[in-house]
Amino acid sequence: MKGILDFTDVETRKFYDRATKKLDSEELFDCSAEGMHHFLKTFDERSKEVGWDRNGNGVLWIPEEPASNEVNYLPSEYGTISIERLTLHEKSYLGNETREAQDSYMIYKCLMNSLSREGKLKVEAWEEEYLVENDQGTTVPSGNLFLKIVIRESHLDTNATTQNIRSKLSSLDRYIVTIGNDVTKLNSYVKVLCLSLAARGEKTEDLLTNLFKAYLSVSDKTFVQYISRKLEGYEEGDDIDSTKLMQLADMKFRILKERGQWDAPSEEEEKILALQTEIDFQTKEINKLKKGKRTQNSSQKRQPPAQTSTKRKGEKPDWMKHRPKDDVLKKSRLWNGKQWWYCHADTGGKCDGQYRRHKPSECEGRSYSASNKTTTKPKKKLKIAEALCAVVANEDTESDNSGYSTEE
Repeated sequence: MKGILDFTDVETRKFYDRATKKLDSEELFDCSAEGMHHFLKTFDERSKEVGWDRNGNGVLWIPEEPASNEVNYLPSEYGTISIERLTLHEKSYLGNETREAQDSYMIYKCLMNSLSREGKLKVEAWEEEYLVENDQGTTVPSGNLFLKIVIRESHLDTNATTQNIRSKLSSLDRYIVTIGNDVTKLNSYVKVLCLSLAARGEKTEDLLTNLFKAYLSVSDKTFVQYISRKLEGYEEGDDIDSTKLMQLADMKFRILKERGQWDAPSEEEEKILALQTEIDFQTKEINKLKKGKRTQNSSQKRQPPAQTSTKRKGEKPDWMKHRPKDDVLKKSRLWNGKQWWYCHADTGGKCDGQYRRHKPSECEGRSYSASNKTTTKPKKKLKIAEALCAVVANEDTESDNSGYSTEE
């Protein structure tokens, strides 16, 4: 559409909607350096689609001086256009009923619709720089000034010197480490820096060398070997420039990422990792066994001895005070963790019906002998004692309280 637009017309309103809709159908621009190249590219496509450039005669072409025929295209030559020069030009037509003023407002609306909340916060802080008051006292937003500020605030420091930009290009090998060896991000960063140089009418002559140096410093060995072959080919005369190298590097990076092979260990590293894994596993198993053994020992120490009497230590159990039944007469019993036998003539012993630690068959009669040796009573008293023992023995035989029979 040429000339001043009539917004009462249906087709004109459709044209306005198409011109001012956001640039990217997928996401909004957050004014970051990584997305700057794509943002400017899509904006340039929109400007050609709706006629904002008009082959050197549109609103985006800024004269070097008022009424001068020397002009610069703002989206690609922003580095040569100062904000003072741009403000002076915008005041010359904004607020008037001209197609340029209409286009400027549509540029402003298009850019505003294309920014994320974060991007808008960065730019709106400089509102006084993109709002223009013309000679008639009318204040309106300038699309061109708004674009200039968006570029300036997108980490693409247009106020930086050319030397600073060249310094960044020469240190790409250090920069790629800070972004996790992401080749795609590196390429976007390089394109932004090159655009910044071009916007100032400059260019780099050693970009290819800097790219090789950066790619060869990444951590993935397969990628480094690939780039090394490309470097050998270049040194031997193969035709390759910086654009082609970035395309090849980006393609190789994406393939390795999709296959899950990026930063994958080599065969030697895999063997070492497998060995280390086996060692770690064996170490864990050994520690488990040691821990289990310590636990078992600890529980055994806490466990009371089998068949230990609940009575006080040294106090004999009740069963030691009675003759055992015939079916268990010659069997041993446990007390204090030791075996005891009923030593008696009926069991082959000589201890006269006492529980002893020795077997009755091994009885040496020491207890009986000792009692005889320690006797100091006169013979008469011995005879009396023997008579008393006989009486007691007879009473025990006749008594059935214990359930035992000496005759048996």
